Amino acid sequence: VWRPELLPIWAITLSFSFALTAYFTFLRTYVDETGFGSVGLFFAFYSGVAIALRVAFAWLPERVGPHRVLYPAFALLITGFFVLARAGSTTDIAVAGLLCGAGHAYSFPILMGFTVDRASDAGRGSAVAFFTALFDGGTLLGGPALGFVIEQSGYSTMYFATGVFLAAAAAGYAFWERKLAAAGNPPSDQLVSNSAANS
Repeated sequence: VWRPELLPIWAITLSFSFALTAYFTFLRTYVDETGFGSVGLFFAFYSGVAIALRVAFAWLPERVGPHRVLYPAFALLITGFFVLARAGSTTDIAVAGLLCGAGHAYSFPILMGFTVDRASDAGRGSAVAFFTALFDGGTLLGGPALGFVIEQSGYSTMYFATGVFLAAAAAGYAFWERKLAAAGNPPSDQLVSNSAANS
């Protein structure tokens, strides 16, 4: 858990899972309140683009480098939150699903690949278990926190704030990674195994 090269992965994974709570938990009541779109529409586009990218372009992180794919993937996810914040039609819900699904399609396997590659041989199983446990932790924290924002300021503010939070988390992660590289740790783009593309 405390290996220096894994700490930024834990931080961004917890932030990522926290942000996902915004639509996994609250999209149902959001579409009910606004009357735009549906949960089924959002997740049809979400899962459809995620499957298409993983089937047709799973090789991309290995070919161009995982960080060169991870940061644009986060940008797509963040943009999806901003679209949800300003959604005014069924089309907006579909577009948000497309953006969030594309972002998730690459973010999860790349972070999993980093976890596998940075863990020691003896600790790899524990590292993967901790990585997946962070998604439960993010949900545990995200539900009450984002629900509170909704009660105080509404859904639009919550989705916008979630996008801003994830953008700040990604910027912090990038800064942390540069510090690790400057300290002599191998860059992540040289450490990714086939798990990043095949997860």
